[in-house]
Amino acid sequence: MRRELTIIIPINVAHLGPIEGLSGCYVDLLGRLSHDFPMEVILVDSSSPEIFQCIELQLAGTVIQHLRTPDSFKCGKNDKLNNISYGLSVSTGKSIAIFDDDLRPTSENIRTLIACLHEFDFLKCMVNFPNASIFDLVDLSGIYIVNLLSKHRQFWANFCFRRELILGTGFPCKDVLFDELAFEMKFRTVTNNHCYLIAPSIPMHSFRCFPKFLEQRVRYAYENLAYPMRSLIFLSLVPLAAAILCLRGVLALCLFISVITVIVLALSRLGEFRYGSIYQQRSVWIYAPIWFWFYPFTTWIAVYLWCIGGIRFGNSLIRRAV
Repeated sequence: MRRELTIIIPINVAHLGPIEGLSGCYVDLLGRLSHDFPMEVILVDSSSPEIFQCIELQLAGTVIQHLRTPDSFKCGKNDKLNNISYGLSVSTGKSIAIFDDDLRPTSENIRTLIACLHEFDFLKCMVNFPNASIFDLVDLSGIYIVNLLSKHRQFWANFCFRRELILGTGFPCKDVLFDELAFEMKFRTVTNNHCYLIAPSIPMHSFRCFPKFLEQRVRYAYENLAYPMRSLIFLSLVPLAAAILCLRGVLALCLFISVITVIVLALSRLGEFRYGSIYQQRSVWIYAPIWFWFYPFTTWIAVYLWCIGGIRFGNSLIRRAV
């Protein structure tokens, strides 16, 4: 039977923290929506056998499909893309939603997605954090800036499209780090019929610790190599700051940093006004300087990693950003 929507959730976790509440969320979704919208949920899991078995026990007695990617589909360096590729091969939905394992969509989210996918070829959605940590607020403040300045908007844990679209374009390269952008660039070659949904934003489960947050600073900087001008701006800031310090002194350097910080704060505030959710606390924009000032340093780390062969992601070393 051809279903209205297939939700594919690629998983590769070292512990169960990131997927806390996942099974309950999707069991509830299927119970609420199955009569109105025939849909299926497929978890494609490349975690260790021990973690796979724990998740299998959690999902026992549910209609959620929990699958391990066969070796024949593990032909790319990006395990997430390998998992998505296999999930697509067994899916039956007219439309596909790829969700990260920390998304906790509501029935309202799914109804809106299905309605929009009748009109648009592909889309992505804004997110919110019901129980946000400081790490989530830092990233959210950055989302507001990127949404203002980038035509692609911010990619964040979700990407949705019509099945016939990927049948026409083919699957993107599986050897890239920035998987969501790989899909979008592939789709933009054949259609401009897409949208970015601001409301209702999709709730996310907050679980990050400080080491994970730091790891993501470098990975996000590496993904930014797909945007050369953005990366060049970040790369220029440290040498420029050093030159100002040497030529003009500490006060000039402080002024330079202050001016950029004020601009970053203003952009994030404007972004919050435009893209902020009624479900999210206000004044997230005050965290934007933390988000921004990592990049002048992590972008240099990303360039170094590129020069020595790539960045570690899952079980592979990936050199291509996109």
